[in-house]
Amino acid sequence: MWLTVLVLVAAALLLFAPHRFTPRWFARTETEWPLLRPTVLALWIVCVAGSVVNDFGVRIAMIALIPAVPLLTVAALHAAAPPGTGGVDGAARTGGATEGAADQRPVRTRSTA
Repeated sequence: MWLTVLVLVAAALLLFAPHRFTPRWFARTETEWPLLRPTVLALWIVCVAGSVVNDFGVRIAMIALIPAVPLLTVAALHAAAPPGTGGVDGAARTGGATEGAADQRPVRTRSTA
């Protein structure tokens, strides 16, 4: 329960005191994904309003944070990845060209007719 309250307070600091408390990972993620701050604000409002209105209290915020924290982590890791790295991200960031792309051959399938 206290961890949920701590996460909500940290999110409030990120949202409402951006000049005093903005970690580098949040600023980097925000430049990569401009909708990060409105998304975190919407999640924060849902968590706080749900906790105040519902009789379950902070448990509502905890349930809302279950998918939010891993998604925010993935967004931060995606923003931290250097451009040109392999994988799906690298193909999107380098315009579709990745290392070893010339070595790939089309896959042939057998027809049943």
